[in-house]
Amino acid sequence: MTLLTDGGLLFFGKYISITDRFPRFQLDYQQYNSDNSTNWNDRVSAGDMNYPTLNIFSFYNLVLTKIEANVPDPFIQGSDLSRTSYHNDLIIAAKEALVNCLMHSYYDGMVGVKIVDRPSYFEFTNLVLCA
Repeated sequence: MTLLTDGGLLFFGKYISITDRFPRFQLDYQQYNSDNSTNWNDRVSAGDMNYPTLNIFSFYNLVLTKIEANVPDPFIQGSDLSRTSYHNDLIIAAKEALVNCLMHSYYDGMVGVKIVDRPSYFEFTNLVLCA
């Protein structure tokens, strides 16, 4: 007999099964077109009809793709007249922040995971508010 762990449920379970164990389970990614905008342009959210089986693994894969697509790769010329880029460094940092936000969240808490993607910054939130 194999028992499913909480981690296995969170990572690979269906949303309805996850919320049976973690009633306040919430993952939310919001992408905005401007730093001052109040209306999101794109969203991935647990419980949304567009993502009926969302778990941590599927959320990670969906959001990482969106984050990578939104990291700019501007032309920057170095002092030696060669092109330099920090694009890959930003993607690695954002990926690490996403993993840390999801892995170190307290899923029995009162507040879920929220990731805000704006043109000039990312905001990763996984507040711990115990019941």
